[in-house]
Amino acid sequence: MSIKQINFSEVALQVNQNLFLRSVRVSEAKKLYELINENRSYLDRFLPWVEFNKTEKDSLRFLEHCCNQFFTHKELHLFIEYDKEICGLIGLEIDLFNNRADIGYWITEEMSGRGIMTKSLSELVKFSFKVLNLHKLIIKCNPENKASKAIAVKNNFTLEGHLKEHEKIKNKYFDLLQYRLLKSEYLEN
Repeated sequence: MSIKQINFSEVALQVNQNLFLRSVRVSEAKKLYELINENRSYLDRFLPWVEFNKTEKDSLRFLEHCCNQFFTHKELHLFIEYDKEICGLIGLEIDLFNNRADIGYWITEEMSGRGIMTKSLSELVKFSFKVLNLHKLIIKCNPENKASKAIAVKNNFTLEGHLKEHEKIKNKYFDLLQYRLLKSEYLEN
């Protein structure tokens, strides 16, 4: 099956009995904004987009962008739901020509440390390699973001490089670590 045959707007992945990943919807802009706003100081330490999501309208624009990208197959954004409540987001930015994707993710402070993101990433990795047939997945994270580094390592990603002053947050440049997982490496485990 070709990646372009998959309807990104209807992706729903069951991780376990309490945990689901499903395509974002524009109708949930208010909920997304509330989650970001309630977790702003927790999220903006490592995520540059937080400072640009200041209103419900900003969240709406983001979700509209996500839904438009469903049709190009260049991005796939999924809400993370635990016990039927949205608690974060995980997604792919897909390079169709090179058959690879960058993975981004975040979770609320309240739900962090419970293994939810580790399990969510594991499910997205499986979907990426087995259904989307991607060749390579990449995670970039701040060297100080111990939780994100641990999530990558627990999912068998390998540290591939250290990118100097690669990302700007609040007018300051930060390094990023780049982790990778190849489909061949995934299939070996």
